[in-house]
Amino acid sequence: MARSIPTARDGSLHQHTAEGISLDPIKIGTAAWYSWLEQHRSFCFEAGRLAFTARKEQRPGGWYWYAYRRKQGKLRSAYLGKSEELTLERLSSIAEVLERAHECNGSVSMSAIHLHKISQDDSS
Repeated sequence: MARSIPTARDGSLHQHTAEGISLDPIKIGTAAWYSWLEQHRSFCFEAGRLAFTARKEQRPGGWYWYAYRRKQGKLRSAYLGKSEELTLERLSSIAEVLERAHECNGSVSMSAIHLHKISQDDSS
């Protein structure tokens, strides 16, 4: 049986047990969401035609989330941030960055870093 990872869509995280039972959705941005992120290492994000797989990876200084998307044989990745930075707005904006990178064959890492800096400046 294929293993499915949880899917974040429509503002909530949707999970299924090994028996196929659907668990209660977790709303993105709530304390339960951030708690879930600390305890897990991957999920799929979907927003209409935009989608990516998010993976938590250990790097110097701690654990960080990255987005991965394969389209037409090319894999693109973008930095998402630490668990506490994963808001619905952040996930949606990175999905758009990855889509644009596939369309114009641009540099995802620079776009994602620039976008992240802009979102941090706006929140200040």
